[in-house]
Amino acid sequence: KAIRRQRQMCIETALNTSARLLWNELSDKDFLIEDAAEILMEHYSVSEETAKKDATVWVDALKKCGIISAD
Repeated sequence: KAIRRQRQMCIETALNTSARLLWNELSDKDFLIEDAAEILMEHYSVSEETAKKDATVWVDALKKCGIISAD
């Protein structure tokens, strides 16, 4: 059941519009949360606080799914 939930979370992360934007912009680069937040602020009318929170959620989801790792 935990594996299904993790797989579902990965799918939802991959299909989310803002997540796809971040992936397209950052997938081939080393990046910081701040870089992802900047992209979100440029494309959406969100505050820096909201952008950093959303970027952190995105990065955490990718780490949980084993898609990225913190080096």
